[in-house]
Amino acid sequence: MKKRSAADLDGTVGDTICNAGFRLTQAVYRDVPVLPPHSHPLARICLTMEGSFRETIDGRVCECTAGTVLLRPPAAPHDDRIAGPLRNVLIEIEPRRFEEIRGAFDRGFAPTLVQGAALADLPARIDHELRSLDTPASVSLEGLLLRLLADVSKIAASRRPVSGPDFVDEAAAMIDRSFPAPLRLATLARRVGVGSSRLAQEFRRHKGCSVKDYVRRRRVEFARKVIGETSVPICAVAIEAGFADQAHLTREFRRALGVTPAAFRRGERPAPGRA
Repeated sequence: MKKRSAADLDGTVGDTICNAGFRLTQAVYRDVPVLPPHSHPLARICLTMEGSFRETIDGRVCECTAGTVLLRPPAAPHDDRIAGPLRNVLIEIEPRRFEEIRGAFDRGFAPTLVQGAALADLPARIDHELRSLDTPASVSLEGLLLRLLADVSKIAASRRPVSGPDFVDEAAAMIDRSFPAPLRLATLARRVGVGSSRLAQEFRRHKGCSVKDYVRRRRVEFARKVIGETSVPICAVAIEAGFADQAHLTREFRRALGVTPAAFRRGERPAPGRA
């Protein structure tokens, strides 16, 4: 188990604990009533241990109280309103681990809020192990995190209608296959045989985001990977990812990840200490 320091932002943030592809941070907010729209490059699990906050993410409102668990997909814009003192355990999932995990979720890693009663004492046990910080705790912590994800995935799957519309998955697959060429909502709807309004409604319900946001995330994630792992000029990455130009990429990249593409390539990353 390794520690790395985290900056004090929007509250009191302790050390970040890195464990088997997970990064855990404890964040305490005392006098921060609002966190404006922001996002994080990595998928996150937010355990609310004390207090409460209201999060708006992908057009839905999540009331997070003590014991609840909230999943956030990578680069998902959200804002938070905090009611008094709040203590969260924030769990980031590193990219390689995330690729191993995401397939277990029937709807993909969509925003999901689970009440604590459905998860027995898992959040409390994770919080306890995080405070222990010894070698046995390291092994136990990984097991608890994997069990938490497994239980949340089962609960999320049980909320999906038994016969979900196939056209939603067909539309998502078409977007993935055509990437980075754009596909209009009307074109997608015509190809899968439904009306535009129905596709838009069902896509958001089952994928956790709009068609437009799905395409934007796909482009930003592609650009993030190329910029972080290669030396391809950013202007070329912008075109390859389907953006109009480098300025367009920069706007969307900063909106999603909180830093510019150039800063990201230099090694700058958004600090983990935000709700």
